[in-house]
Amino acid sequence: MRNLPSLAFAVASLLVAHGALADRAKAVTLYHAGEALFAKGEFRSAAAQFDAAFKEEPRGAAAYNGAQSWESANELVRAADDFEASLKAGDLNPDLAKTAHEHLAALDQKLGHLHLDGALGTTVQVAQLEGAALPADLRIAPGRYTIHAKTSAGTAFDKDVDVIAGAQLRVDVAAPPPPIAPPSVAAPPPQPGMTGIVGKSTLPVGIAFGAVGVALAVTSIGLGLATVSASDDYQASGYHSQDLHDQAVSLRLWTNVTLVGAIIMGALGIGALATLHKQKTEVSFGPGLVSARF
Repeated sequence: MRNLPSLAFAVASLLVAHGALADRAKAVTLYHAGEALFAKGEFRSAAAQFDAAFKEEPRGAAAYNGAQSWESANELVRAADDFEASLKAGDLNPDLAKTAHEHLAALDQKLGHLHLDGALGTTVQVAQLEGAALPADLRIAPGRYTIHAKTSAGTAFDKDVDVIAGAQLRVDVAAPPPPIAPPSVAAPPPQPGMTGIVGKSTLPVGIAFGAVGVALAVTSIGLGLATVSASDDYQASGYHSQDLHDQAVSLRLWTNVTLVGAIIMGALGIGALATLHKQKTEVSFGPGLVSARF
């Protein structure tokens, strides 16, 4: 069992020298409660009482006893912080101060140290820190940690760090830069189209009309020749064969129909080809770039 330094005499003397009787009395009560709990082996509860006594009256012995209790509970980070607080209080006797220095040095070889820097107004959460403003320093057990940060503008981000025993690590807790937009790539301008009296790309339409007109013209010629032959046969019969008469009339009719169709299709094809001109095309190359018209 470790021996704990007693604050009873020191606190009692301060009660007379100063007027803050209520706070001093509370510190004495908490301190003695810590002693009792430590004696029972309830180290965490004892440490909490000593820390509370130190907050009421920042005496080095209270922080020292809190450190001894935390170390007994294997809470090394809190033990190191309390040993450091006991030394900063400046009122430990030389023997206790020497012991505190030795314990603190040994603990710092087992722990890592984080020094967190960042923009003003940024807060962080990592290990025992909860919403701490930057810059911040802390002891921390070795391992991998995620620092949860939030800027003054409300942007939340995380940063992973690896802590090594006995090492000091300085971390710049800065928000990652915004993603860079990929550069705009200009699309190749479309090839100029053709348009005419019946809409876009009438070149194939004109060719189609012309082809149909030619086919009808060829058919009309063939039918015309057949009509002449049928008429000759009807004349040779002395104009007495009704079948030859009907055949000649039918062929003449279809000759005229195909001829008229050839004329119409040819006219449409020629008209479509004759009215062709380049289609105007507007090409845009994205924001900030010029547009072109063709």
